[in-house]
Amino acid sequence: MHIFKKGDPDYHAALNDNFAEVDQGIASMVSKTSNETITGVKNFTGTLQTKGAEVLNDKVYSAPFSLGFGVEGTIYRIGKMVFFSISANQSKARADMVAAIGDKVPSGFKPISTATAIAASTIGTSIQTNRYLGFAFNADGTIICQSYNMGASPITVQISGLWITNDAFPS
Repeated sequence: MHIFKKGDPDYHAALNDNFAEVDQGIASMVSKTSNETITGVKNFTGTLQTKGAEVLNDKVYSAPFSLGFGVEGTIYRIGKMVFFSISANQSKARADMVAAIGDKVPSGFKPISTATAIAASTIGTSIQTNRYLGFAFNADGTIICQSYNMGASPITVQISGLWITNDAFPS
């Protein structure tokens, strides 16, 4: 960029060069409002947001999670992905049923639509193929349990689930 001084012999050419340099600088800038394709790696040091909501969040959130009858563990959230994996002893017998249990998916972890998970069960080292335990996790946080022949106690229940959430991040 030319700095003008009193008495420059050809200030017109220098002025045009300055405008050309400014135009090149503007052309290489990212616009705040126009549609653009931007290539290359961009390293954002702050939080990326759209309409005030975080787009990506790599923080791991967790909360206690219960599936009733002593089957308890932890539920996790990274970004919009929610998952849990529980291996626990059922502390009392479940009746054959299809019913809502009193426990709920915690706020901040609820699925966008019904998600399901089926448990494996063992007594000691013996896999129990004659038993069934499944869960439906609803968008409102309610949990529906479906169980058959789960009257034994203790019985080890192993279950995992994965879904997407649109809930606000837990505080």
